[in-house]
Amino acid sequence: MDPLLRGLCEQFIDKKLESDEIHEVKALMNSLELPVDSKKETSFGFLLGSVYSQLYIHCLNMYNRVPNEEEIENYHMILRRRATEMLTKFEDHGNPRGAIPEELRPQDKRKTMSFKDNTMKSQHIPSVLGIPIQGK
Repeated sequence: MDPLLRGLCEQFIDKKLESDEIHEVKALMNSLELPVDSKKETSFGFLLGSVYSQLYIHCLNMYNRVPNEEEIENYHMILRRRATEMLTKFEDHGNPRGAIPEELRPQDKRKTMSFKDNTMKSQHIPSVLGIPIQGK
C-alpha cells in the first residue's frame, strides 16, 4: 500500500475516533430504536462501514480507480489492528442505554416562521448526524 494512502486512512480513523462522531452514532442508535441485540456492535459496524468506504474514496480521488486487492488486504490489516480501539469507544460508561448527556447532544438551531405575526423565532431541534430526532 502506498505510504500516502496508508497515512490518509490512518488519519481518517484517528479523526473519527477523536471527533464527536462516536457520540453522534450512539445517539443515532438510541433514537432509531432498532431491534438489535447489541447497540454497541451495531454502532461499531456503522463506524466501520464509514471508515471502510473511505479507502474507496481516497483511491478514487488520488488514483482515479478503486483500490486493488493488495490495498484492500492492507486496509483489512489496519482495521483488524485498530478494531479493539474503535470498539472500546462505544463502551457504556455509566450512561443508561448509552444515552448521551443533554449537554453533549448536538443541537440544530433552526428558524421557524410564526404565521400569526410573521416573525422568525429560534427553535432548538435535536439532531444526530444532521437528522432531526424527536425528544422523549
